[in-house]
Amino acid sequence: MFSTITLCARLSENVRAHMPIRPLDRLLFAQGGRCFFCDRPLPKTDASVEHLVALTHGGPDNDENCVACCKQLNSLFGRVSLKEKIRIVLNQGGKFVCPAVVAGTAPAKKATAPKSVAAPPTTTDAKLEVVLLDLHKRGAAKPGTVEKLKNTMKSALKNGETDEELSALVQALEARQFILVAEGKVTYALPPRAL
Repeated sequence: MFSTITLCARLSENVRAHMPIRPLDRLLFAQGGRCFFCDRPLPKTDASVEHLVALTHGGPDNDENCVACCKQLNSLFGRVSLKEKIRIVLNQGGKFVCPAVVAGTAPAKKATAPKSVAAPPTTTDAKLEVVLLDLHKRGAAKPGTVEKLKNTMKSALKNGETDEELSALVQALEARQFILVAEGKVTYALPPRAL
């Protein structure tokens, strides 16, 4: 006869052997609990499954086409093609900045790292990323004038930017040909869900 402990142990082994692990759990385990794109620690509560080739583009729903990343990045990528996703990563200039970091919702760095308080995004690229994410969320309701655009940027960034800093961001958007400004009116030429 089996003891109760032995029986429970065998039952537990059988349940584990026949119960599949969820895709997100498998991906997080395979990636060492880190985001595939930015390599930051990724708690399961902030994680989601990103299909490298979107299902709408014919990508398979298997571990070879899926990675774990933060929910903000998954939302940013949406249904864009793999080519566009690569372009978004390459636009980061060699140092990928996760949208969760820009939005201030990224998990803290490893406990083994020296403790420091993360400053809000200060680079133009990081600020532009926040602004572009906000403009995409607005859809057709984007601000139509430079002044309204500055107010929208100030609200999205929440860092207390000065008018000069906001003007510099408007100029950066123009330089990258994301907007066209004529007589104080703004016309948008944003690539689909890209930076």
